Amino acid sequence: MDLKKTLRKEVLAKRTHLSESEWKSKSESIATELLKLDIVNQVKNIASFVDFRNEVSTDAINRWILSSGKSLYLPLIDMKSRTMTFYGIKDLNELVRSSYGIMEPNPSVHEMVDPQRIELFITPGIAFDPNGYRLGYGGGFYDHLFAGVGNEIPKIGLAFDLQCVSELPLEPFDMRITHLVTESGVKKF
Repeated sequence: MDLKKTLRKEVLAKRTHLSESEWKSKSESIATELLKLDIVNQVKNIASFVDFRNEVSTDAINRWILSSGKSLYLPLIDMKSRTMTFYGIKDLNELVRSSYGIMEPNPSVHEMVDPQRIELFITPGIAFDPNGYRLGYGGGFYDHLFAGVGNEIPKIGLAFDLQCVSELPLEPFDMRITHLVTESGVKKF
């Protein structure tokens, strides 16, 4: 098994072992830290995600974005075409469950947006290193996206401390994030 697969398995196992109360408490701390950031408060168009399988909960974050009068954009992943597109969301209750069990935008209800309009990206990941690199689920969707938007656009990873590792196996196409928010606080890269 290659290093990335091994690392994914190890970190996901740790994340799965968080109790419901630990997951909830740590997620709340992360949301609080994120929403205090000036860069989050100063922009209008924010891309986020809907948490899945013990990821940091994004429900409070997404609801805050909508209630603050900002525009919320969520990803839709098409595994067949290997693409990730973003759609404007006004009501989280309009999301639909994908075949993978992830709540996603409904293209017949939501409008697709050019990622160049997005001023800040909140991103998931499995593991993060001290230099701002992230290990995702292996599809390369976020690396491809980040390669196509400007370096000045904030890209904020959300993770529990247990997802922080000393080193990641890197490849030339791996893209860095600009910030990482954990229950311990914010790291800027």
